[in-house]
Amino acid sequence: MSTELLHEILKEIKGVNHRLTNVENKVDNLDHRLTSLENRFSNLEQRFSTLEQGQINLEQRFSTLENNFTNLEQKFSTLENNFTNLEQRFSTLENRFTNLEQGQAHLSNKFDNLEQKLDIINEQTARLSEYHTENNIKLDNITDKIETIEAITKENLYDITKLKIIK
Repeated sequence: MSTELLHEILKEIKGVNHRLTNVENKVDNLDHRLTSLENRFSNLEQRFSTLEQGQINLEQRFSTLENNFTNLEQKFSTLENNFTNLEQRFSTLENRFTNLEQGQAHLSNKFDNLEQKLDIINEQTARLSEYHTENNIKLDNITDKIETIEAITKENLYDITKLKIIK
């Protein structure tokens, strides 16, 4: 019975390890996606910096380039929309990462519980082994005593038979 339980626990541990590997793979994937977002954000910052320099130049030539300034305002609005979208995606990514952390903590708790159960099983197995050894020793003692009683009974029967013959 305890072997089956140990096998069942081992299966659960393997399952937990498999799920933990899946979580680690997902975390790695999220890390790659976050790196990609950071690169895109860096590119947006570079583009924003370029737009700011262009705006300074436009201010110097404002009287002759009013139409170009309108185009820059539109591009800036698009950039703000893109940045807002990026913030929303980043927020979603943060939420997913938080969920992964919570799932990982839950798995960690389950693993701790399994370790505690395994420790209990190990203790119980040790007690059963000790009990088995004690019982074997007691059984050997009983066997020795029975053999002694049989030998004494045999001698007594022999003596009784002798006494009957003498009588």
